[in-house]
Order: sequence, then structure tokens, then C-alpha cells
Amino acid sequence: MKKVTFEEYISDYQIVSVNNVDLIDECGLTSVFDELDGSGTCFLMVFNNGGYIQLNFEGTFVLVLGSFQYADSDWRKIVRHLYDWCDGEYFEGIDRIDQIIADTDELLNDLKEVK
Repeated sequence: MKKVTFEEYISDYQIVSVNNVDLIDECGLTSVFDELDGSGTCFLMVFNNGGYIQLNFEGTFVLVLGSFQYADSDWRKIVRHLYDWCDGEYFEGIDRIDQIIADTDELLNDLKEVK
């Protein structure tokens, strides 16, 4: 996976209503759906390169990363925390998975040639 710049990251997102279960599932966020129930969240700002920020009914954007929580009325003031987390965790994990898949494919191709 090519490293995504901060500008690319923040420009590639979609707004998803918490009531749109199909789109939440399509975004791969079905596991967080139960956490959102009763949280006051009405929308998710889903970044297509990983991660999301919640928007609650009061108009506050909320980002939860592990034991840290960030909140602000302007999502641009907290999105850097999400990008930095993705840069240190998610992007590297995707790169490792891509490499494992490539290595496995190469090994399988080598085994086919031996037969």
C-alpha cells in the first residue's frame, strides 16, 4: 500500500448515518455498531483509508483511540490524531498483510512449478 499523505487521507471520506446499517456494514464497521447505540452519535465520518470520527447530536466530533478521547466542534482539529494512529498502526499492518499475501503467492507459484 502506498503511503497516504495527510492531505490525501482527509480528502477521502464519506458521511454515514448510524441508521444506515447497510452502508456501515459496507464500510466494515459492523463491529462498532453496538458501541454506537445510545452514545448520542448520529453520523460517522468514515475515512476510506481507515478509521472514523463520530458526530454526536450536539454537533461535536468525537474520536476514540484506545484509552484516549478527543472532541471538538471542528473535525480538522482532531483528525491528525487519527491519521497519526493509522500511520503508526493501520497503514503498517496493511503493508505487512500485503507482503504476507505476496510471499504466499510466490511460494504457491514455486510449488506449482515443482509439480
